[in-house]
Amino acid sequence: MVRPNNRGFAERLRTARVMRGLTQTQLACKIGRNKTTISHFESINEARQPCLGNLVKLADALDVSTDFLLGRTNEDLIKIQKEQLEAIDKTRTIINKEQSQCTDI
Repeated sequence: MVRPNNRGFAERLRTARVMRGLTQTQLACKIGRNKTTISHFESINEARQPCLGNLVKLADALDVSTDFLLGRTNEDLIKIQKEQLEAIDKTRTIINKEQSQCTDI
């Protein structure tokens, strides 16, 4: 069983899940587990930690590295933030285009 720092792991797992726009249930479905399992993994007070297989599944489902989940790197957090900023920019472009079309009528 992988023994990550439970507090750091729980926080990073939750952060990655939320930033990917997934609920605990959706993430659980992606890795073939149930919501309670994800809840236990995200709980700072729970002793439950993922086995290596589940750690890899979580990383794959969240498109982050196991090193990120284990607190060994922050690169994936930066990648997720960049993706979110790009999505915001695309949304703004679409909104601005639609607004200009409305004013052209």
